[in-house]
This record gives sequence, structure tokens and C-alpha cells, in this order.
Amino acid sequence: MNAAYRAIVRSPWLVVAVVAAATVVLGLGALRLRVDSSVTTLLPRGDPAKQRYDEVVERFGADEVDIIGVIADDALAPATLEKIRLLTTRAAAIPGVGSVISLTNVRDPIADVLNPPLLIPAIPKTPAAREALRARIKDNPLFAGNLIAHDSRGAAVNVFLASDVHDDASARRVDAALEALVAEVGASGPERLVLTGISHLKVNALALMRRDLAALTPASLAFVVLVLFFSFRTRRGVMLPLLCLMTGVIWTMGIMGWLGEPISLGTLVLPSLLIVIGSSYATHVVSRYYLELETPTTPGEPVYGALQQAGLPVFVSALTTVIGFSALMLNPIQAVRSLGLYAVIGIVILFILVMTLVPALILILPERRYRRELVGGAGEQGRLAKVLAALARFDIRQRRAIFVGAGLLVVAALMALPRIEADTNFLSYFPADSPIVRSHQAINDRVAGALPFYVVLGTPAHPGAMLTMEALRRIRDLEIFIDTIPGVTRSVSLTDYLDLLDRGLRSSGDVIVDDEGNPVDPGTIKSFWEDPRRLDEVLTFVKQNPSAFRSVISADFSQTNILVRTRFERSTEISAAVEQIRAFGEKNDPPDMQPMPTGNIVLLNGTTDDVVWGQVKSITVALVVIMIVMSLLFLSVKVGFITMLPNVVPIVLFFGILGWSHVTLNIGTSIIAAIALGIAVDNTIHFMVRFNRELQATYDQERSLTTALRTIGRPIVYTSAALTSGFLVMRLSEFVPVRDFGDLSAATMLAAMGTNLVLLPALLAQTRIVTLWDLLFVKLGKDPHKTIPLFRGLRRAQARIAVLLGTLQAVHAGETAVRQGEMGEAMYVIINGRADVIVISPDGQRRLVQRLDRGDVFGEMGLVRRQQRTADIVAVDDLELLAVDQRFLERLQRRYPRIAATVFLNLTRILSDKLESTTGRFAAAS
Repeated sequence: MNAAYRAIVRSPWLVVAVVAAATVVLGLGALRLRVDSSVTTLLPRGDPAKQRYDEVVERFGADEVDIIGVIADDALAPATLEKIRLLTTRAAAIPGVGSVISLTNVRDPIADVLNPPLLIPAIPKTPAAREALRARIKDNPLFAGNLIAHDSRGAAVNVFLASDVHDDASARRVDAALEALVAEVGASGPERLVLTGISHLKVNALALMRRDLAALTPASLAFVVLVLFFSFRTRRGVMLPLLCLMTGVIWTMGIMGWLGEPISLGTLVLPSLLIVIGSSYATHVVSRYYLELETPTTPGEPVYGALQQAGLPVFVSALTTVIGFSALMLNPIQAVRSLGLYAVIGIVILFILVMTLVPALILILPERRYRRELVGGAGEQGRLAKVLAALARFDIRQRRAIFVGAGLLVVAALMALPRIEADTNFLSYFPADSPIVRSHQAINDRVAGALPFYVVLGTPAHPGAMLTMEALRRIRDLEIFIDTIPGVTRSVSLTDYLDLLDRGLRSSGDVIVDDEGNPVDPGTIKSFWEDPRRLDEVLTFVKQNPSAFRSVISADFSQTNILVRTRFERSTEISAAVEQIRAFGEKNDPPDMQPMPTGNIVLLNGTTDDVVWGQVKSITVALVVIMIVMSLLFLSVKVGFITMLPNVVPIVLFFGILGWSHVTLNIGTSIIAAIALGIAVDNTIHFMVRFNRELQATYDQERSLTTALRTIGRPIVYTSAALTSGFLVMRLSEFVPVRDFGDLSAATMLAAMGTNLVLLPALLAQTRIVTLWDLLFVKLGKDPHKTIPLFRGLRRAQARIAVLLGTLQAVHAGETAVRQGEMGEAMYVIINGRADVIVISPDGQRRLVQRLDRGDVFGEMGLVRRQQRTADIVAVDDLELLAVDQRFLERLQRRYPRIAATVFLNLTRILSDKLESTTGRFAAAS
């Protein structure tokens, strides 16, 4: 990597030129980006249920209908009926509207089955005429509870879009025209007019998504500007990271545009997420640059030093974040998978830009002067440092209390798990007080169920099967059962139409004769249910004009459809209804007549399990993979487990908040855990690395923890506050899942900050760690396992681990490493350099006894028992020593027993050789 860093420092203009060219190309792709509010993105890719629904729509027509609700004291009042007629006529004239059905244009087959007249050929002016009309409506299942409320206090104008209205622009034009019509007609009179329907919800969702994109991204950028200014107090410290973040968002959106991937409800938060997360990467690099700038040097060296120092930690941070987002790609829901994929792409892009564009721009626009005291304010830093130092002392001394407290919080959170409820109802994505929801609720309460779905019976393999008496009885029985389900307001099936045709035939006024040619009183004629011989007569109308009955019977009469209107509000209600219908079919119907509920609300409800299990899979994979990465990073499964605890606890608390607060598990909240885990572990890495460096320097656990928390704690606080504030920006969204995502992500970030500042130091109070980059960069010279007797028999990596678990001490040439007469309890191994052993006689004479070289040891008796040193050890060259004491040996035995066994054997040999040498010298002297 050093060569790459040098190349960036040497050629900043080339870096800027390449980035600019890529930005132009990808920027053109960003212009192609479109917004998709369809529910298809909320379904699993290749979902068989969606394929079956598409087939049902092709046979029976779409269940997507807009409803103009007319709320009145009496929907049959003349003035109200005039408004319904006006709405019907005007709506039918709107380009893009296929058909409109209301009380004023629907026909009544009971009056004349052959040539059915309008239900309301003329507006009834007298109370008697209105009551007669009310009676006819009540007598017709196609009207009552469908076009008019049972209590007549509301009516519906059903608007069906034309088949060629399949793009967003056309749907928006139709919806705008309908809204204008409702506003115009509803401006006068006591009636209240409202508009709802799946198409209306989609158009409004699209508008809100565009509004969110226009609001959230600038708000996130503004927030980043404030954070950067607060951090650096310089224009370059603000503008350079900001330019990098904007470029990263353009690149990511451009890739989506060129690949034809739309902005969906899942990827709506992507630009804001990238800005918030990427700002922390840029902050690390720029902050390190300003630290390097304090030491006068050549213009390129501070940038090179910043890349060297910040490159690996930022890479690991990006890696763990990528793991968190990658886990989302295991979710079957398209919107969540897309968020995971393009977030990974965006994070990688931001890492590349932070490590290339930011340093290149710094070199082109160098900071001429920088005063360190500007950052955060010296007084502010001092106060926070004192608080963090006090917190470190508390963490160390109150470890048990911290563990108990964390355990109690986890138990409380786990108790809330059974209370978590998943909800994928599309209407729940809108705020409860929004006009969209209020209009929908008004129609639900005052007119009829505004959320329809289909129940399909039969199979295409049996043409004509639905016209048998047995099949019709099963259809009727199922419909009767469906009408008993709470929340169902009305169902319409083929049997309802047949009943009307039958009644129309019996009341048509034509002369009816029996088999012998004798006249029959129409009042004595039985229905086809009672006299199946009459079924063929009724079915004649269906067979002669199948298109008129397309909504309830397929063209080949192999399948039938029951339209069910509901006022369901939650996924649990939809799920319960679907399960009841299926259970009824399993109990009462043969295999080829099993009911198949389908429709938009059924499809969305079917994703509830996908949301739950997608959450489980993503968080499990993220935990396992990040655990593996951390174990490799710190060269120990135990330490990897310790590092995960402060990040798992906030995730458990997140689920606790989800349960106790009654916020539902939806497409927004289901992705928090994996994302938060990937982001929060960043602070853990930085803290543990700093703690390890302090411990190597001081060999004092408590002092190292205090220093690490006092120094790295400040950026942890600032970064966590920045992430929390960035997530809270999402409260500006118009969508409930996005708001919930922002709120709960912010709470999880705060919890992660707390566990990293309190629980992590308590866990590390008696744990020594070794990092992968320590292992990579510690310098032990050539073949330490061959040239240093203590490491004989070890592999090179094992020798490095052994060294890193101890304490490396540097002694400059001419300095004394050990003084004669002082107390000591450690043996020292020379890793690099040479030293002289000098004995001082009682009269002060200094005598050179021995010159020690690489691999030699001294002070071995201090390891066996604490005693006075018998000689001075003076460095001839710059000396690097490994201190070996009881704590080092115990730590090595506990963490790496195989390495410890070899080291103990070598130590025994070294002590034996020393004893033999000493004995030989005594023998020679005597």
C-alpha cells in the first residue's frame, strides 16, 4: 500500500482528472435514475405468489381500483345523488380512466334480466321513491356494502384505470385529475368527498419518495457541513470531505441509473446513509492529516503520513460496514437486497475516494497553517477528557456492577421479544394523521372496505368445472364463510350474479309454463338451488356473454374468483383471514377446488415471514462474519468474542425497544440490526487498537485503559453523535418505515457508544490484545525463530505473537537498560541491537564483563524471584528488548498454550545454559 500512497502523493492532478472523468460518465447515469413506488419492489424476486397473482389479473382483471367516497347523512338524497352522477360522468371522461361504476350508472338485472335498466334512471325526488330505491339496493348484494354503505351514509364511485395506464407518468396524470375533480365537486354542499385506492396510494408514495429524496439528501449534507466545521474549523476541512461525499453519491446513483435499478422504498435512504457513514471515513483521514501537519516537513509527507496511519483502520471500518450491508443481500425482498448491494458498492466507492481524492485535493489545495487548538476548543476538550478519565476509573473499579447492569438490560430486552410484531401493510407506511390515511379510513368506516383481495378456486386444467352444481355450492359456502370473517365488509362471487339472473328470470313478467304447457305462477317457481334443473337456463346468460362476467369467471369456466372487500389495517388481520380461508378449503373442498387468496394486500402480507427471517439471516451472518474478522484481526477467538459483546448488546437492546415501544418490524426496522452492527464495531476497533498501543508502551493495564478512553473516547463521542444526528435527519421523511429506521438506528448508535465507553473497558481491564497489523508490522529482524533462542521451534508468526503479548522496550545507544542494585522481576531478551554487561566494584570501578548480541538474555534471576540486579546493562546500539515476566508467561499460557509450551521449553534450556555457564566460571575461578 505504501507504493500506492506514494503514487497518490506524486500525482494528485492525475487522481483528480480520473475522478472527474468517472464522475461525468456516472453522472449521466444518475440522470437516468427513476423512482419506483410499486409494491413489486417489496416482494421477493421471482416470487411464485406474484406470478400466480399476475395470472389471476390477466384472467379476472386487476384488484387495483380507485374509490371516490361520498360521505353524507343520506347518500340517496337528491343533491347527493346528483353529485355522484356528476362525479361518475366527469371521472369517466378523464383520459386514462377505463370505466367508472357507481349507483347512478349501474344496471339492475333483477328488474329485467334480458335488458337490465339503470338502477337509478332518474333521481328520486320524493321520500317514497327514495325508500323504494333503498329497498331495491338492500335486496341486491352487488350494491349494498359495495356501491353504498349498508346504512346509506356513504357511497362509492369506483374508478378503474385503463389497461394502457401502466407507467408512473400516466398514473400521476389520472390521479391529479381525480384529485382536482374531488376538490372541485366537494367544494360545495354538506357532503365530504375523499379519494383512496391502491393506485392513489402508489402515486402518493411516489410523490413522497421524490420529496424525501429532495429533502433528506440536502439535509444530510447540511448536517455533515456542521459536523465537519465543528471538527476542523477550516474551510478545507469542510469542503474537501464534502466534495468527496457528493462524488461518492453521484457515482453510486450513476451505477444504479446505468444498470436500470430504480430508487425504491428500500433504497430511498441510500444517499443519506452513504453521506452519514462516509463522513466518518473522511473525518479520520483529514483529522490525521492535521495531526501530521503539526510536524514541519515537506508538503507531501503529512498526506503520506495520514494515509499510512489512517488507511488500515479506515479499511477495517469500511470492511465491517460492508459485511453488515452484504448480509442484507440474503433477504429475499427485492428492496432490501437492492439496498444491501448498492450500499456495498457505495461504501467501497467512498473508501476509494477518501483514500485518493481527499489526499489529492489536499495536495492541490494545501493548508498553509493550522492551529490545533481550533479543533473542538481546548476548554471543551479538557472537560470531556476529564469526564472520560473519570469514566475509565469507574469502568475499571465497578466492573461487576457494569456486568450486572448490562445483564439486566439484556434480560429486559429479551422479555420484549415476544411483543415484537411484524407489519407489511402498505398503508402503514404512511403517517396515521396523513390525509391519505384519513381518507382511506373514512371510506373504510362510512362506505365499504377499501382494501380488496381475490379468492380464486379451480384449475385451468378443467374447463367448465366451475359451472357444475357441486362447484357452485362450494363457491356459495365459501363466500358465506368469508362474510363471517371479522373485517370483511362484502364479498362478490359468481353465485351472486347467478342469484340475480335467477331472480330476474322469475320476475321478468313473461308467461312461464311447465313441462306440460300449463301456465305457472312466477311466485311458485323455485330457485336453481332448490331445483337444479333450472341451472342451465340461468347459465345460458353467462355462456352467451362471458366477458360481462369476466371479474368472477374465467373465459373457459375453469376458474372462478371471489372479490373480497375488507377494512383490514394490520398484517395480522390479513394473515388470520387468509389462514381461515385456506383452513376452510382444506376441510371442506377437494384438491382441485382449494381456495387461493391473492391480491396486493395478500402479497404484501406474505412478505411478513420474509421480513422476519430475512432479519434473522442477515443479523446471524453479519455476527458470524464480523466475529471471524475480529478474531483474525486480534488473533484470538476470545478477544474476538469480547469485541463483539459491546456491539451485540446494543442490537439486543434495539429489539427490546422494538418490542416495548410497539414499533412494528417492517421493511425499515428489519435492516437496522445488520447495518448498526457493521457501523458500531468501528468504534470498538479504534478503541482496542489505541488501548493495545498504550499497553505496549506502559505495561500498565489501568493506566492504558484510562489513556485510551481519554484520547480515543473523544472521537468515539463525536462520531457517535454525528451518526446519531445523521440518522435523526431521517425524521424528515414522510414514510413511517424511514422514520422508524432513523429513530431506532439513532437509539442503537447511542447504545453502542455507551457500551463501547463503559462495557468494553470493563471487559478489557484484564485482557491483553494483539492486533493483526501489530503482527504484520512488528520488526523482529531476520528469522527470529532461528536467531533468538527463546523462539526456537516456533514459526515466524508465532514468534511475533509471543513478542506482542509481552512488552517491547526501546533503549537508545549509550543509555542504561538495567542498573546494578535496583530491584527487578523480569528477564530481558535482546530482539535488536547490542549491549554491554558492566559490573561496578565497591570502589566505583566499571568493568566490562560481557557483550550481548541479538537473542541473548539478561536479568534471568529476576524472572525466578524478585532480587537486585547484579550489573549495569548499557546499550551499544539502539536496543530493542522484550520483557519476560510472570504476567507475560501466564498470559501466553492462557491465550496460546502451544506457543507457551515451546517458549517454556526454550526458557528452561536458556536457564540451564546460564546455570551451566555460571557453574563453569565458578569452577574455573576455584
